[in-house]
Amino acid sequence: MGKPSSWTAHAPVGRIVKERGDMTFKHRTALSSARPLRGRLNTLILGVCAAAALAIASGCGSQRSLSMVRADAATAYSIGQYEQARALYQQWANRKPEDPEAKYHLARTLLPLGRPREARELMEVARDVRPSEEKYTELLAEAMFQAGAIDDLFRLLRGEVERRGRVGDYSRLGDYSARVGAVDEAEVAFLGAAQADRGQSAGPQLDLANFYRQVGDVQNERRRLRMVIYVEPGHPEASDRLRGMGEIPGPTLALVPEEAR
Repeated sequence: MGKPSSWTAHAPVGRIVKERGDMTFKHRTALSSARPLRGRLNTLILGVCAAAALAIASGCGSQRSLSMVRADAATAYSIGQYEQARALYQQWANRKPEDPEAKYHLARTLLPLGRPREARELMEVARDVRPSEEKYTELLAEAMFQAGAIDDLFRLLRGEVERRGRVGDYSRLGDYSARVGAVDEAEVAFLGAAQADRGQSAGPQLDLANFYRQVGDVQNERRRLRMVIYVEPGHPEASDRLRGMGEIPGPTLALVPEEAR
């Protein structure tokens, strides 16, 4: 009997199972042969990563020049990244322990980080090396003030006035005296700065004007501002403040400083 034309010939069931088994066997064989290759690739990748890590570590371990360290530290400090600046200045101090300038910059960075006692220790060592460096004395004084060592602070400030008697020594004593409320000592110190300067520069006169404004002595504030514009005609701050008092800054308003007479 013939087959109807719509029938489709099929392979025997047993053959289909065998063919499927052959395909499965071939697939497993391919996977098995791929595994060693995949393992070799993983090993190669790990080796490359290890070599890269070693290269990075070697690069990080090499010392950068101090000029680069200082430049990066100064940049960090200028934008308020004090902890980063401290770490960089610490590198400088570690590599140049004999350099008082390294200690100065490190101490200056410690103050905004709330570590005035450490800053004081550094500056005391720096001043032993350069006792006449005024900025070292200034930073040491601020460290003492922030650390609450007021007795030590004034012992330092008065000692500098007695030993050296520079304009800055008197001004510094006046500033800290005013900050702790010792008004009489502050006035004497600011006057001492003007006398040491002999009326030659605007700074001591402006310090006195600021002091008198702080204590509410408008008459003496005005008088010292007039002395400022005598020493430095057109001084912006003094001129603005005099205008605010109803005065017209100019040659006729300027007054010769008492200390220059």
